[in-house]
Parts: sequence; structure tokens; C-alpha cells
Amino acid sequence: MKRILLSAFAVAITAAWAVPVSAADVSLSGQYRLRGEYRDNVDYNEDASDTTAVWAQRVRVTANAKATDDTSVKVTIQDTRTLGATGVLSDASTSTTITNTVDLHEAYVNISNLLEQPVTLRAGRQELAYGDERVIGAFNWSNNGRAFDGFKFLYSTDAVNVDFFLTNVSEDSVDTDATLNDDSDFNGIYATLKQIPNNTLDVYLLHQTDNSNLTRYT
Repeated sequence: MKRILLSAFAVAITAAWAVPVSAADVSLSGQYRLRGEYRDNVDYNEDASDTTAVWAQRVRVTANAKATDDTSVKVTIQDTRTLGATGVLSDASTSTTITNTVDLHEAYVNISNLLEQPVTLRAGRQELAYGDERVIGAFNWSNNGRAFDGFKFLYSTDAVNVDFFLTNVSEDSVDTDATLNDDSDFNGIYATLKQIPNNTLDVYLLHQTDNSNLTRYT
């Protein structure tokens, strides 16, 4: 799975990079968020002192480049930190670790109208958000948020949306056997039926494996 994902991603990025830069329509946007947090008795144990108060800051800078009518690239650089903390802030009373970090929150190429059909391929680091995000979401309340590394095929008509995604959510740091896939993968198909009067219906099948060989289906 890892080699297939890497190969497909390399092809997609190479195709996008081959488009002349002068043909790209580039737009920039950004976000600055500062939030104060006060937490008391977070472990519901009044005998343990676990009160914390922090200011959490998040900065995002996003670039969207439209190379052709059907090809675009999105990159979001994110800086998250706790004011007054350098490196890592650890709170032993709550086992909470807050890391100051600069990272790529999103970085993907989007290719639409594949084979002249209402199908889009999105390859790279991207947010996944479905329904009320109780099962799959971008977790925007978090200072870091959540993104997934992989591929998503989107099929969209007036009647139905169908997404099929293959993502790698954790890379095994030690590959002792090149024939084994010890990474943690999260894959699924998610369909939304849109022609029910005053309602929609979401139907999905999810598959997750981790590097302890545990497999889950939902």
C-alpha cells in the first residue's frame, strides 16, 4: 500500500509541476487565532490538582494555485504554539503535552473531470470532514487540527456524492521486512444521498489497520 500511494502521489505532483508557472492563477489567504483556555478538574478527581491556564495561538497561511481549469494545488503552512512556552510544554498533573510546531497542514493537488466524468482526484495531505464530524473530521477546535496523508476520489452528481479515500495516518519507523506493511492506514468509502425530501442520508464503510496488526471495520 505504501509504495502504491507514493507512486501515485509522485505522478500527480509531477503532472502539476509540469504546467508552466505563468499559467497559474494564485490566491493567498490566512488565519490568525488566539484563544485563552482555563481548565479545572479535567480528570474529575478533586483530590488531584490539575488546573491549567494557557493562551493558544494558531497561524495559517494558505496558497491556492489554479494551473488549468481542471488542475489546482493547495498548500497551507501552519504554526501552532502556546504563548510563553518554548519547544514542548508538559503538564505532569494532566499528562498533557503541548508542542510548538511549524508544519504543513495541507499540501495537495486536485485534478477534476477525470476522463470527462464528474470525478476528482485529490492527492496529498488534506482534511477529511463528513457529516457533523463525529466520526471523521478536521477537528478544528484543536489548535493543531487534523489532516490525512493520502488520496481521495470524489464522484459528485445532483443525486449523490461518493468519496473513496486511502490514507496513511502513521508511518512505521522501523521496516524490518520490505514485504510487510506495518503502517497505520485509514481507508473508506463515504456516500451521501441528496434527493430525499428535506433530508440527506450518509452511508459509509470504514477500514482501519494499525502497526500492531489490529483491524477495525465500521
